[in-house]
Amino acid sequence: MSEPTMEALVRRIDRLERETRWWKRATGLGLVLLAAMGVLGQAPGLGTAKALDAERFNLRDAAGNLRGVLGSSADGATSLLLYGPPGVHQAGLAVMPDGSASLFLGNPAGRTVTELTLYRDGTPTLVFRDRAGKTRSLVGASSDGAPFAYFLDAAGNNTWKAP
Repeated sequence: MSEPTMEALVRRIDRLERETRWWKRATGLGLVLLAAMGVLGQAPGLGTAKALDAERFNLRDAAGNLRGVLGSSADGATSLLLYGPPGVHQAGLAVMPDGSASLFLGNPAGRTVTELTLYRDGTPTLVFRDRAGKTRSLVGASSDGAPFAYFLDAAGNNTWKAP
């Protein structure tokens, strides 16, 4: 063989080796993509869930602290409790087994200081408590629809009421 023919053969072999490497890489990538599609195709789509059943959901912050709970209890009550940074519940919404519903707000110590309740018979009551947890005022309507208001001192005695 002549020298130019050897150089031509070496160039041709180099080109064929480069093309072979490219095809091997392309085929490998194709197989990886095909396998990924097969694996991902086994999982349900992210937007397809119509229902999610559980008895309790816990909400935690980035540090792992409990910040909220949505759940139902064995007695049939359902509630949403929201916790403050120290881990005490400061707000919540509950539906009791008897059908009454309550919305409450607490202080940083975890004591409920404001509570709005709608009883099963449809009568509403708004209660305010002091820092010690003692009821200081009640406003609402009785079962016959008549409004009422009570203001209490620290000992629980009426200081003013209407009617």
